Amino acid sequence: MSGDRTAASGSRTSVGKETGRAGGTALRGAAGTGAGAPERAPLRPWREGRMTPRALYLVLAATFVALGVAALQTYRAVESELTDAALARRSAIAQLAAATLSARFERVIDLSVSLATRVRFREHVAAGRWTEAAAILSQVPWDFPYVERLFLTDTRGTLEADVPELPGVQGRNFAYREWYAGVSQNWQPYISPVYQRAAVPQRNVFAVAVPVRAGGDRVAGILVVQVDLAAFFDWTRAVDLGPGGLLYVVDGRRQLAFHPGRPVPAEVRSLAGNPFIESLLRNEAGVVVGPSPVDAAVVVSAFVPATQGWGVVAQQPAEFVFAARDNQLRRVVIGFGVIVVLGALLAYLALHLVVRRREAEGDRRVKLELERRVEERTRQLEAAGRALSDLYDNAPCGYHSVDAEGRFVRINDTWLSWLGYRREEVIGKLRHPDIMTPASAARFRAECFPLFKRQGWLKGVEFEYVRKDGSTFPASLSATTIYDAAGNYLSSRSTVFDISERKRIEAEVHALNARLETANQELESFSYSVSHDLRAPLRAVDGYALMLEEDYGTRLDDEGRRLLAVVRSESKRMGHLIDDLLAFARTGSQRIDLVAVDMAGLARETAAEAAREQPAARIEFDELPAVHGDRALLRQVWVNLIGNALKYSSKVAAPRIEVGGRANGTEC
Repeated sequence: MSGDRTAASGSRTSVGKETGRAGGTALRGAAGTGAGAPERAPLRPWREGRMTPRALYLVLAATFVALGVAALQTYRAVESELTDAALARRSAIAQLAAATLSARFERVIDLSVSLATRVRFREHVAAGRWTEAAAILSQVPWDFPYVERLFLTDTRGTLEADVPELPGVQGRNFAYREWYAGVSQNWQPYISPVYQRAAVPQRNVFAVAVPVRAGGDRVAGILVVQVDLAAFFDWTRAVDLGPGGLLYVVDGRRQLAFHPGRPVPAEVRSLAGNPFIESLLRNEAGVVVGPSPVDAAVVVSAFVPATQGWGVVAQQPAEFVFAARDNQLRRVVIGFGVIVVLGALLAYLALHLVVRRREAEGDRRVKLELERRVEERTRQLEAAGRALSDLYDNAPCGYHSVDAEGRFVRINDTWLSWLGYRREEVIGKLRHPDIMTPASAARFRAECFPLFKRQGWLKGVEFEYVRKDGSTFPASLSATTIYDAAGNYLSSRSTVFDISERKRIEAEVHALNARLETANQELESFSYSVSHDLRAPLRAVDGYALMLEEDYGTRLDDEGRRLLAVVRSESKRMGHLIDDLLAFARTGSQRIDLVAVDMAGLARETAAEAAREQPAARIEFDELPAVHGDRALLRQVWVNLIGNALKYSSKVAAPRIEVGGRANGTEC
């Protein structure tokens, strides 16, 4: 190793001397008549052709003006981006809160509808047994804390029963309430705006009114679920908008439905007339900066409409929303100011020094500049030599050169570190086969080296090498020959890559393939077992459903017959799923037979079979290119594609399905 460094150092010294001689020649050429190499233009004194100091100052001033304009534009762009980011975050929170509110509305409607459609409950209401019907709902306020109270009215809005029962309210007519007007308009579930309930203690609530139907579409009464605002909107308190931030809710009558900073029993407050509240009720979303409609403070308000005509407003004081932006902008301004001041100071000093030096230099600058260029070129050559030496010794692969007798004449540090030798132990002492295992050395001498001398190269030949400590490792060798002018073999250059990791990965791949084969076999066995265990109870379910339909079908109402049809339909679908599971399990062990397949004919054949269960469907085919593949597996693909298309269009009376394809190089 030390010998090579000495040689390299000597080489760099030689180059430096040659460069110095070349530089001297260039100097003489520049000072002489111009014979020999191309001359450099002589450096004239500043006063002969340079800009005046006043012109330089003007250029500097223009540069600073341009930098100031660019800094102003950058400031405005950063301000706009940071403002948009701050507003977008509040808008995203408001959108999430609106989605949450819509989901909670859907859940409370679903709860009310499920209560109103209970069979025994409907029978009691239809028979006028209001107390018995209310008793069925007695546990609801305990199971759902946000349900403050439930009551039943007749179709004219007269209260017949309530849970929990309050004195003095039974027999009162509540047709004046908005929930009655909303539900009786088309007899569909309705969520009312916020109002103050009549019972003592009076509280602000909203109601979910659901019609209770007897037989057919006849409405026998109304189930009203009063929702406690504090419990229903408690989730808004957990939304983190930052310092001073909060969420409040507006109902469909522009009233403040819920505000975490106001007590729930407070008087219902109207926010009508506020511009963004009006936009919210027009189902528009946005972000505004201005006075709050609640307390007149300057805030950022992100408003997003929810369902049922309600909306959500995410509000935070503007000083907190834009605090990070303002801090960032202040740092930008300070940074620009420091850069401008330092730049101006450095420019002034540099210009002042340049002017003074140029005035004093004159012709002396020509000689100094040429000497500087010679020294710089010398340093560049020395740096290039060091870089090339570093690149050779520290490359991620091994390099070596051997002479005509096979002895190492050069080797890099990477190759030595793999082998565990020092450079003096290898150079001029060892031959290339000496560091191989006996088997690899024999193959190298008998096969590879003769071939290498004939064709002049080897590429990616793998050998087993022996380290100094006796351990072995695999490596890949690529080599090229060097010939003299007469074409005789002189030496070779080689590149070696350690392929231990690749060999390890290949072994892991083989092991994983074996495990995959075992897993496929286990999957197939499992699928057959599942199919056998599931089919018997599935047939029993379908058989009993059929018996129920045939023997008791006339005693069931429409909803009962519909549910029975759902049971049979889902049984058939479960059977198809079991068949698909078996088909999928077989694909792992099925041998793939690659043949030419007429895709158009195969698709039409599969479609004809699949459309038997839905004869009204119309399946149209475009031109399909022929392919090369396994016909059975491709048929299964078509069964899945067309079956899914028919399945998910089953609600359409006469669905239309288009089948087409295109060729894309070697793929279809």
